[in-house]
Amino acid sequence: MKFIKPLALAFLLPATFYIAEAKMPTTLTAEARAILSQDSLALNQKLPFDNEVITGKLKNGFTYFIRKNSEPKGRVTMYLGMKAGSILENEKQLGLAHFLEHMNFNGLKHFPKNELVNYLQKAGVRFGSDLNAYTSFDQTV
Repeated sequence: MKFIKPLALAFLLPATFYIAEAKMPTTLTAEARAILSQDSLALNQKLPFDNEVITGKLKNGFTYFIRKNSEPKGRVTMYLGMKAGSILENEKQLGLAHFLEHMNFNGLKHFPKNELVNYLQKAGVRFGSDLNAYTSFDQTV
């Protein structure tokens, strides 16, 4: 127990002398900055929507959001998120969200079998670091 206090001080003392400036991203709207500056938020308070986001809905009901991002340069970032996580499964559906996660890479109408992964890898995408998926309690990405 005696060594914990000096060890904690060794980590905390440098932090007391270092003052970092927190900078707000310049892309936040005035409305977003006002909300983020509050100490607390009402649960029914709507979060502001970024005006630079383009949104739409396909015929099959898929909702998409597109936003230009200058970082990282020369790259695109895409997420496919489903409002389905393991917490929503009943006993007969256990593992379904995780199965859907893997099926996203298992072939599409225009990219049968593993051709989507092969196509993306030829374009410079690395499976794992650039292309990956996960399932949590409340979402599958």
